[in-house]
Amino acid sequence: MNFNLDHLKDERIGDWVIQTFEIPEEYARMRNIFIKNPLMKLEGGTYKKLVNKNYGIVMSNTPMERKTHIEAINKAKGNVLVAGLGLGMYLQNIKDKEEVTSITVVEKSKVVIELIAKYFKDCQKIKIINEDIFNYTSDIKFDFAFLDIWSDISEDNLVEFNILREKFKDIPEIICWSEDIVELNKLLEER
Repeated sequence: MNFNLDHLKDERIGDWVIQTFEIPEEYARMRNIFIKNPLMKLEGGTYKKLVNKNYGIVMSNTPMERKTHIEAINKAKGNVLVAGLGLGMYLQNIKDKEEVTSITVVEKSKVVIELIAKYFKDCQKIKIINEDIFNYTSDIKFDFAFLDIWSDISEDNLVEFNILREKFKDIPEIICWSEDIVELNKLLEER
């Protein structure tokens, strides 16, 4: 898998920014002392992030974020529906898979599309649509969906996970970003 996003240029359009940032090793070690969930552990290094002035960090390619994409990368096949373009890290990892026939990305921010879509213009499998996933409809029979529209990990997202699972109930398999972390956090809190 390729999670390197060094090809993304640091760029700002309106309220959105792609930015390179560093997590110092010492900071990661100190923060990890307080983290119970192993999926949430930090690692020092240099990474990219997508930031919105109003929402803060929307996505990054830190190891935690990478781990939350692996299952969805491995399961992608046939016609894939993706909600949320982010930094394009997920697309980068599925676009060349032989078992992936087409990728339909639904992204509600025109600016995120402007920042990221140019890096995928040569891939015929990818279609990027400017729409809110909650309003999106299609005649395509999707085989798999990765829904990644949440910028933070919270039990509050469970309601939207369920709404989207019901909306796309004809898709045989759906993975919602961070759902595994939310479930593990619930289990850890019960202990």
